[in-house]
Amino acid sequence: MTGVAPDGSPVAVFAALPPRGLPELLHAQMEADDTVLDLGCGAGRLAHGLVSLGHAVTAVDASQEMLDLVLGCETVCADVYALDLRRRFDAVVAASHLVNDWPEALLSTCARHVDPDGIVLVQRYAPDWASDPEPGEAQVGDVVIRVAPLAAPPGRIVADVTYLLGDEQWEQRIDALVLDDAALEQFAARAGLGVVGTFDEFGEWVRLRTASR
Repeated sequence: MTGVAPDGSPVAVFAALPPRGLPELLHAQMEADDTVLDLGCGAGRLAHGLVSLGHAVTAVDASQEMLDLVLGCETVCADVYALDLRRRFDAVVAASHLVNDWPEALLSTCARHVDPDGIVLVQRYAPDWASDPEPGEAQVGDVVIRVAPLAAPPGRIVADVTYLLGDEQWEQRIDALVLDDAALEQFAARAGLGVVGTFDEFGEWVRLRTASR
């Protein structure tokens, strides 16, 4: 696997990243038999775990090479920001900080696809970290991830990310909005959603519901 997804994500890296308990974290927010729409599923890091926990998952990504690695799910190759499957799901999941790139478009996609009684679970950059990011390096499974923040205007995060896997190396540039609670609430309201609260220790994962509930 040598390909790179349209957003610059290296396929081999995302196939190697372990789920690190995220499927279980999301599952705890759902009902046992909830149907799930996984937006920006990548190589199936979350989808595979959710399927093993009993959920029927529809996995969407703009990279067919990523989707070719997703097993046990319905797969759809499409732009998540413009997606309209004309059906709804009990739970809509959007990981990998997609909401920081195009929050209004992504949350509108979530609102179009979530059942009126369902939930939306999105992952943002932790606001405290994103407002003043520090350089760092982390080992995640077999992948080494290095983050080098760059100068950015207020309200944005810009950084160069280096991925190391075996003898291979990839570079990716992050340029995204910082979404604190107030900003996320504003974007959610425009999409007809309301913020319920965070459900992880870092304040990255946020639960939303339809505004009518």
